[in-house]
Amino acid sequence: MKIKYLFLLTLAIIACSLVSCSDDSESGGTPEITGIRVTDPEKADSLFTSVTRGNMIVIIGRNINNVQKLYINDQEVSFNSNYNTTTHLITTIPADLTVYGEDPSIHNEIRLETTHGSCSYSFHVVAGEPVIDYYQVELTELPDGTFAVVPGQRIDIYGSLFHEIENIYITDMDTVVLHPMQSWEVNETSDHIIATTPDVIVDKGYLVIKAFAGTAYYGFAKGVAEPEITDISSDCPILGSKVTIYGKNLLEVIDIDVCGEFSIPAEEITVSPDQSRLTFIMPHLPEHGGKLTLRTMGGRASIDVYNYDLMLLDYDGHEMQHSYGWYTSTVGKFNKAPTTPPDTHSGEYIGFEGQVGWWWGNANYNSMTYPTTIPAATQTSQIELRFEVYLQHEVQNGGHFSITYLDLNHHGRDDGETPIADRITGEAPVGEWFTVAVPASDLTTASTYGEWCALAGSGDNFLVYTRHSDIGHTFHIYFDNFRLYVKP
Repeated sequence: MKIKYLFLLTLAIIACSLVSCSDDSESGGTPEITGIRVTDPEKADSLFTSVTRGNMIVIIGRNINNVQKLYINDQEVSFNSNYNTTTHLITTIPADLTVYGEDPSIHNEIRLETTHGSCSYSFHVVAGEPVIDYYQVELTELPDGTFAVVPGQRIDIYGSLFHEIENIYITDMDTVVLHPMQSWEVNETSDHIIATTPDVIVDKGYLVIKAFAGTAYYGFAKGVAEPEITDISSDCPILGSKVTIYGKNLLEVIDIDVCGEFSIPAEEITVSPDQSRLTFIMPHLPEHGGKLTLRTMGGRASIDVYNYDLMLLDYDGHEMQHSYGWYTSTVGKFNKAPTTPPDTHSGEYIGFEGQVGWWWGNANYNSMTYPTTIPAATQTSQIELRFEVYLQHEVQNGGHFSITYLDLNHHGRDDGETPIADRITGEAPVGEWFTVAVPASDLTTASTYGEWCALAGSGDNFLVYTRHSDIGHTFHIYFDNFRLYVKP
């Protein structure tokens, strides 16, 4: 960064000195642009014929002093005259500059108007490289009863920055032989392409969009593309709650198997239009933990769920051994029935209701033991404390939990203030269960799981309590399924 600033400062000094030298004359030779550079010192010796909008550039030439107006792509662009000399003009390409890919009627050029003439230079400004988010294509039934993509059919490609497309094709895994689309058409917003599939369809490979600004790749399959699961809204969902699976190629769903104990049929699963999410309602709870497996016409994908070996407390029999617990203001299993219970729950749970203060609502557990299935050498950076939260309503007279926190003390260290928010979305929805995740680094100074366990003392070593910065607000919150989670 110091090199870059020094480079810019040098240019500024040169600009100021040369401008002062040229003040004696308003005229000069015929202006001419000879090249464009960027202000990155590592690329200072290179000339560019194109650049992404938002970048700072140096216009190089002869007799380009006393610039009155600067145009890029037929659009007037502001500049600082202090950075204008007979050989240089420094400017920043506006981030909102209209580019040729958005309006083909404009000219790809830079034009200067000086006091002694005008000049132009062919130059390409682009919005950025194209991106493929997903594609959709109807599968055709073949004589053998299987379904596949066939030549000459419509394929819809979705993404962004589909500007100045040069070619669209499908290639095999080696990306050697290219099979171009028979035709294609880009919509006005450059985020949707309707194309006609090639004469030859490979079994597996890549869908490729080659544009002036760059090339985009996306996995392609002749049949249904193999699904990929990247995350799940809760690895331990509450009975009757909505579950969301995140990933790619989540389409043509057959069913979802839960721990080998029951299946969720396709008709009870909702697929997002962009094939990146599936949602369903958890109809049962498995007796044993295992894997949630998605089956589609393209294959299978799995993710771990209900790892009861790491369950600290679920209040229904899956929990680590502990001596006892003591509670204040607790509703649910231990004290009294909730006045505004969650609409759905997996049996027992705990919660706190009423008007809050600085210290309000706590549950302390004595001599809590630790899961033994986590290797002692596991880094605490790979471990999270997760639990399910249900909110009956927003906090009165306050933002959506902008001043409300959950405090946790686990294995010897209080993490201070943990915002109540879904670990994926960052939101705190009312009237539904969501998962909060607390990094182990917020709970312990230990670097490994074995060190963390060694810090545990006798007495109350797992505590859950709430506090609120404004006394008198009504706060109804419920918890379930406290567990450890080891990130893959």
